[in-house]
Amino acid sequence: MRRRTRWVTAAVTGPVLLGGTCPNVEEVAWTSGDARLVGSLTLPPADGPSPLIVFIAGSGNSDRGLRVVREHVRHLHDMGFAVFAYDKRGTGSSGGDWRDVGLRQLARDVDAILSRLMSREDVDGSRVVLMSLSQGAWVSLLASNLRPGLRGLVWLSGAPMTPAEQGHAALALRMRSLGWDRVSTAEAVALDRLITDVYRHDDGWESARQAVDAARRQPWFEDARIGLQGHDSWNWRWYRTFMDYDPVPELSALTIRLLAVYGEQDVLVPAGRSAAILDELRTLTGAPLESHILTGVGHELRPDRDSNWPAEYWTTLETGLRSILDVPRR
Repeated sequence: MRRRTRWVTAAVTGPVLLGGTCPNVEEVAWTSGDARLVGSLTLPPADGPSPLIVFIAGSGNSDRGLRVVREHVRHLHDMGFAVFAYDKRGTGSSGGDWRDVGLRQLARDVDAILSRLMSREDVDGSRVVLMSLSQGAWVSLLASNLRPGLRGLVWLSGAPMTPAEQGHAALALRMRSLGWDRVSTAEAVALDRLITDVYRHDDGWESARQAVDAARRQPWFEDARIGLQGHDSWNWRWYRTFMDYDPVPELSALTIRLLAVYGEQDVLVPAGRSAAILDELRTLTGAPLESHILTGVGHELRPDRDSNWPAEYWTTLETGLRSILDVPRR
């Protein structure tokens, strides 16, 4: 008989089980670069080693306490998979600071824990998938280049384009969702590209300030929410380190399977465009890339931040994972 566990639904640092400690959840600490990082390995009841899903959250302060992380750990555990979720550097119990590093160091953080997890006796090191949300998709792709032997990648709202281009696309999606016409949307995106180019080259700041001031008279300006950061801001300098990372060459050369799931109502990552890019790359290069677009859901693959994830989403995820890992339904 399958043993089930009950989960706390409050915002906590990690997938804590009701009733205190549980032998199925193990906190794991490791060192990557100059940071001590911490995560939780959740193991299902099993007679032998279990396939492993490593969950990589998205941008900003992403730790194990986020609802999107906890819900995925819970459902993946119930599917029979081992799941590892962790606090990104500088969040939760992890040291360091994600604002001091770029995507490649975040990928090295993942690779450092993979070397430990894949050698455990209770983990099937030949069946490991990196599952990532949003910005985590770029991290997972970079990590897959560092760690041979992975079985596949799962992207949840991952953009197969540069971060800069994804940002411009997100602006266009938001403008259209608010009812602005193509001309107004194009004007807003043009201003956004101008500002991005200033960050890229650290040049043209005064011209960009004048352009922003002029745009304030446009009726679309407030909805566009475009602004030029101060030259002393850490954010643009951090963004500059990875804004032009292009995942397409690595996707074209990918030999492990990638399953990408998108929400039709996503206003941060263009679902149709992203799926089309992956389809075209698969046709041109033969890379094993698969995409699904789910209706009625947004960036986190649920209708809104107060809603649960629909059954269709979990079914799509489980079907794809079992196919990638070659694990039959129980």
